[in-house]
Amino acid sequence: MTEELRKVLASKITALEEKENAVFATLNAYVSRGDYTSVADTIVELKDMWQDLTTARVTKIIKAFFETIPYCEESFEAILNLLERLITWADSEGKKMLRLDLQCKRIYALLKTGKYVDTIDQVGEVMRELKKYDDKVNLITLHVYESKALYELKNISKSRACLTSARVLAVSAYCPSHLQAQIDLLSGMYICDERNYGVASSYFIEALEGFTLGKLDAEACVALRYLILSKIMANKCDEVAVVLRNKSTMNHLDDRTVKTLLNISIACKDRDLKTYSDVLVTNSDVIGQDAFIYAHMQYLYDALLEKNIVKIVEPYSVVRIDFIARMLCFDVDVIEKKLRKMILDKMVCGTLDHINQSLILHEVKPLHGFAEDCARHIEALNLIASTKY
Repeated sequence: MTEELRKVLASKITALEEKENAVFATLNAYVSRGDYTSVADTIVELKDMWQDLTTARVTKIIKAFFETIPYCEESFEAILNLLERLITWADSEGKKMLRLDLQCKRIYALLKTGKYVDTIDQVGEVMRELKKYDDKVNLITLHVYESKALYELKNISKSRACLTSARVLAVSAYCPSHLQAQIDLLSGMYICDERNYGVASSYFIEALEGFTLGKLDAEACVALRYLILSKIMANKCDEVAVVLRNKSTMNHLDDRTVKTLLNISIACKDRDLKTYSDVLVTNSDVIGQDAFIYAHMQYLYDALLEKNIVKIVEPYSVVRIDFIARMLCFDVDVIEKKLRKMILDKMVCGTLDHINQSLILHEVKPLHGFAEDCARHIEALNLIASTKY
């Protein structure tokens, strides 16, 4: 295979694009076999095989090649070894910018395979070097990677700080659409965690458009999932249909996670807890793959359960716990535990009668005299002010 490539690259009549395509075909063939050692050998020897190859073109080839590599647990060690060898080679050849770019790709590989601590450890050193060369695009990229890693490690305050740094740099320098889309996606996620779903939706829309513009279908699909999720969480299930009529969403309607979220939106619109629970159980493998969606689905499940309980107990002064459990198709223990929490959170004004296994509801007494109290305090403050001045 290398000999065939050597002949194509040595030819003086073959167009540059054809040579590039031959290189990509050879590298991809090695990747499909899992032979990353041959990938490294081919890239290192590329200059010898292609006499008029420039540094700019080899950098372009390496960047484009790494965008097609499947990052997974099985190939992680091989990809990491490939990057280590290419970093050493680029350093020995004096290609400093290429070396830094490869180091950024190594950080990305660590992030994609869940090595979050290692990701954070390597960001600092590379970032210091990038600042010397004023490489703002890679600096923004590293801030985004660091923010993602810190978020996964539940260090929320630092992850937000890193994202703010990325956003500030993106405003002051050129930022590719796909990178701006990543910033918007993370912004939407962090705002979602604050339960501000309306604002989060606008960020997810921007992320969806940015990824679609950059032809990053997988990332655009994630943005669509989060957009539908934010609409559901904001209790705007009617707007989900409007989202799906958008041209940029048409390619992702067959995605299983999107279909699951659409079924959840229907259940939430009908306040049908049983259907909602069934959808979660049936598609637990899909929901469980995304920690962000899973966390919000659990929160929504609790909120929907509480709303259904309030709806059932509202007409009564005393209601048996097993009656609520039967109406909602839940175990008595689950409902009793939830009622105890709702009473403590003052969502239900009542007490549990453990002898009769029932909930005794009390009349909510409105607070009287609020206006009179305010007037009295204002008068007292006026008196103090007039006495002093």
